[in-house]
Amino acid sequence: MRLSRLTVLPLAAALAFGGCLAAASAAPQVTNVLATLPAGSLPTSVTVDGAGNVYTVNSGSNTISKVASDGTLTATWATAGVGTATREVVSSTDGTLFTANFGTGTVSKIAPSGMLTASYASLGTGTRPAGLALASDGTLFTANSGTSTISAVSPSGTVSVFATLATGSAPFDVVLGSGGAVYTLNQDLTVSKVTAAGAVTAAFATLRPGTEGTNLVVATDGRLFVLDANGSGVEEFAASGAFVRTIALPTATVGRIAIDDANNLFVTLRGTKAVALIPDGGAVVPSIAALTPGADYSELAVTTDHTVYAVGRSGSPIVSRVALRAKVTSAPVNATLKVGDAFTATATASGYEPLSFTLAGAVPPGISINSTTGVISGAPTTAASYTFSVVAKNLFGLSSTQEATMTVTPAALPTPTPTSTPTPTPTTPRPTTTPVPTVTATPTPGTGVNGAGGGGPSTNGSGSNGGNGAAASGSLANTGMSALLPAGLAFVIAAAGSAAFVAARRRV
Repeated sequence: MRLSRLTVLPLAAALAFGGCLAAASAAPQVTNVLATLPAGSLPTSVTVDGAGNVYTVNSGSNTISKVASDGTLTATWATAGVGTATREVVSSTDGTLFTANFGTGTVSKIAPSGMLTASYASLGTGTRPAGLALASDGTLFTANSGTSTISAVSPSGTVSVFATLATGSAPFDVVLGSGGAVYTLNQDLTVSKVTAAGAVTAAFATLRPGTEGTNLVVATDGRLFVLDANGSGVEEFAASGAFVRTIALPTATVGRIAIDDANNLFVTLRGTKAVALIPDGGAVVPSIAALTPGADYSELAVTTDHTVYAVGRSGSPIVSRVALRAKVTSAPVNATLKVGDAFTATATASGYEPLSFTLAGAVPPGISINSTTGVISGAPTTAASYTFSVVAKNLFGLSSTQEATMTVTPAALPTPTPTSTPTPTPTTPRPTTTPVPTVTATPTPGTGVNGAGGGGPSTNGSGSNGGNGAAASGSLANTGMSALLPAGLAFVIAAAGSAAFVAARRRV
């Protein structure tokens, strides 16, 4: 049985513990010895009230014992008295008990305080009530083996004959079916049916010869089941009363049969010290749980929350309790994380296997549960506050929901990476070149400009027009081409021109 608290780990941590998530295991919650009755009690009937208190009728001591839900034993909760020969006990949800007294032909009432009203209802001389059933409206029905009748006792204690069965049928067990139908198991190997209106079918179903019925149960759909003490197993009958089959059991030494609201059958097996399960329409499971040390279980009760109570018969009888219904046992999920964060947790449960898990309600998008392992995992995608439930389920129905909360905040914005500013590299300034000034030669008027005569002096040597040489020199100096030449070259040309002009002057 796995009862560990819910484990919530980051995903990396979960993987560190083995690298994978194993399947969840579970088992019924078993209390092997809830209480031990006094030696020689010889219990013949057991019932459970709405608070989980257990009551046994003890034929060996003419007492009724009470076992509280925590195991506290009150060995003598009430005393039936010598000669009462109490056969069966039933309880209302508030803990009020009623007993059928075979020896006195009466029904007793025991208040939740333990106060006994020995003759709450008198059924009549020779009735010998052996079976007792309590309807939802508070009416009691008794199977009177001495008169082959069924009595009805109103909530106020008024007695009436509900039905008269076949003479000699000697009913010893009575159960209630749907629609107000009443069924009795009779010593003449028949099952009688009486409708809510009182119509009697004396031999509604007939047991096989040699069958020794211990008690009778009825399914929600009207099927009937009778446990055979002679070892053949469980006799099944259709809702019509027709025989269907015999369900074989692992041992011939049996105690009682019980049925839950899902039509699952339970049988105490005295020979193997176990409680067998027959799922509706399924095969026999020899034991619902490991019971240690176990006992020669006989009396049996199953509650509406699918808890089984089995009571030993001989010696110092023990009372055992087995809770079959699924129950979430892990701690509630309560997590705060950011969008995109990986999340994992494991839900655990007790109860009869196999178990499955589901999530219900406002489940965060991106979060899911593995139905087999109970692992809750994922990465939430939307920021919000969520309230949802973890639910376990098995053959006996859904567990009560366990609330879970998860607060998802927006994902953190990434921190920008700082950019480094490059350090400038110093540069050496280039030397500044001082421009060379341009010298422009200014021509001086002279004879060479418009000289007359073919033999006159010329700036550029002799020629037929020697006078035009000076004019050419002066014209070149005024063309302005120095502005189109590099400064140095212009200076050279200008200087050359000036030198030629001076030389010419000297010749004159």
